[in-house]
Amino acid sequence: MAPATSRRRSRSPARPLAPRASRSDRPWSIITGASSGIGHALATEAAKRGCNVVLVARRAAALADLAAALEVHGAQTQVVPLCLAQPESAVALHEATAPIADRVELLVANAGRSWAGPLAAQPAEVLDQMLELNMATVARLCRLYAADFARRGRGAILLTSSLVALAPLPHATIYGASRAFVRSLALGLRDECAPAGVVVACLLPGATATEFAKVGGTERAMVFNLPLGIGDVIGLVLPAEQVASAAFDGLAAGTLSIVPGFLNRVYAASTCLLTARA
Repeated sequence: MAPATSRRRSRSPARPLAPRASRSDRPWSIITGASSGIGHALATEAAKRGCNVVLVARRAAALADLAAALEVHGAQTQVVPLCLAQPESAVALHEATAPIADRVELLVANAGRSWAGPLAAQPAEVLDQMLELNMATVARLCRLYAADFARRGRGAILLTSSLVALAPLPHATIYGASRAFVRSLALGLRDECAPAGVVVACLLPGATATEFAKVGGTERAMVFNLPLGIGDVIGLVLPAEQVASAAFDGLAAGTLSIVPGFLNRVYAASTCLLTARA
């Protein structure tokens, strides 16, 4: 299997999100988990780069605030308040975007959640929500939008995974396994979609300065608690804006696995070497 830092190019000549001449002709991107963190930054980056944006998350008020903020970049927005941890959510989102279906050119399946602790102690409802949100909904969204893009012969899919996809993660076992699922999905889908002119990429961020770790209970990890903020200084903890910028740069370049940050790329390469020898 190709290492996480692979720079393999798509066989397709398609260029995702090519610039448009006018605001009314902008392509649409769909960003799930857009209310905060990396999703918020990805939505902002999409607008900066000339996209209209469909904003998807549970918190309607946060989405409305983001939609207003994106007006400065000339972006049109559609707010879709939706809990993606429900089995019917992928179809609901697909139906909500049907009126602009012929102009949607990017799906960013970014929503996810984590939980820290031994699997035996993980609440059943949290386990079920994580499996649904981190894996099942992602797969359903890919099925729906990949089919749309393939029929038109253009489009791109960006799946947010994590560096924890590269090795087992004790005390966050299901989260790590769910991110490995997303990475594997992206790797396979890339080859399936390339002949139809559809680009697929996988974003593998490391520690990022968002509320995600706090919500999932992983903010106690050492990387977030180094003295004097050294994790930020040396690039162990990246700002969400840097991650989002790297994601769009990688997507435009045709990179399969996008790993923001030099130290994260070193970790990804070394992990792949170690696991290959295991």
